[in-house]
Amino acid sequence: MLKGLEVDGRVTKASTPKKLVELALFVRLNNSRMMGFQKIVEPFFTYLSERAIKKGYLDTLMKGYENKS
Repeated sequence: MLKGLEVDGRVTKASTPKKLVELALFVRLNNSRMMGFQKIVEPFFTYLSERAIKKGYLDTLMKGYENKS
């Protein structure tokens, strides 16, 4: 999925998704944990990713990028 976002120009130069919801989904899919000060936003990222999954946004992204790897 990240490769597809890169091809479409939807990531920063550091390969971080530009949309917050896409970043939250990426963090969740990679089972990443935030450290230090960033840990404050972890519950918000969890909320965003759960909401995106319930609304079908993750499925849409996966279908759109399944052949772009």
